[in-house]
Formats: sequence, structure tokens, C-alpha cells
Amino acid sequence: MKKQFLLLAAFFSLYSFADTHLADVIVKDRYQQDVSLKQYQGKPLYIKAWASWCPFCLATLDEIDEFSGENNATVNRAFTIVTLVSPNQLGEKNINDFVKWYNNLGYKNIVLLIDSQGEILKRTHIKGYPANIVLDKDLNIVKVAQGNWGKAKIKAETMR
Repeated sequence: MKKQFLLLAAFFSLYSFADTHLADVIVKDRYQQDVSLKQYQGKPLYIKAWASWCPFCLATLDEIDEFSGENNATVNRAFTIVTLVSPNQLGEKNINDFVKWYNNLGYKNIVLLIDSQGEILKRTHIKGYPANIVLDKDLNIVKVAQGNWGKAKIKAETMR
């Protein structure tokens, strides 16, 4: 039993994040301007990965919009909140259709990052939505988890 556990632990450590640093990733904003994740360096970063076709994701966008407004407007905030979509990846719309659809939703506080190449999905091994990514202040991956996180969970996981 002990030997099986050690083999399992070795397997998962090999599958762990080979590239744990995301500071070099360039994505787009909803206006299709380049955004370097480096601009978020200095504070922990919470990323909610979601898709337009995911009902569980859509059900929590109002809460993320409200929480983003509260948190990101705070001058001395402890962490930053952004969301991530990956057009043409995992069944998502193409970038033009997504942006047109998203702009009609009317969210005012959500920081939307667009990863058309799926680089962040690849590096974090995300295979489905919704997903949560926590980066430390140096943009190293701390945690990746599936499911919807509410405010309390986001705070607890980001502030560890």
C-alpha cells in the first residue's frame, strides 16, 4: 500500500506544473489590446477561467462583477481579480463572436483577459470550466481547481 502511494505521488508530481511562472504570458483585453500578466506582479492574482457556453460559469458572473468592483477599487487591496476566456479553445466561440456577445452583457467591473492561444489553459492543465487559478505576487502558480468559488473561498485561497 505504501509503495502504491509513493508511485501515485511520484506520478502526480511529474504531472504538476512544469512551467509554474506566468509572467511572460501576453493575452488581450476585450478591446483586443495586448496585456502582459507582468502588470499584475506585486500582489497575488485570482483568475476565474470560464466560457460563454458554461451555465455554471454564467451563474456566478454577477457575483464576480460585484466582488471585482469592491476588491479592485480598493487602493490597498490585498490581491487582484481577473477573469479569463480562451476563444476557440474547449468549445468557446471565436474571438469576434465572443467579444460581441460579452459586450452586450453589461458587466462594468469584470477585468476580462482573452487567451486565444490557450497558453494559460495549457500551462495550468485546465480541461474544463469553471476553473480557478491562484498566482502568488511573483505570478507563480499556487493553485488550480475546478468549480465555482464564492467570495469567501476566493479570499481564503488567494491570501494563503
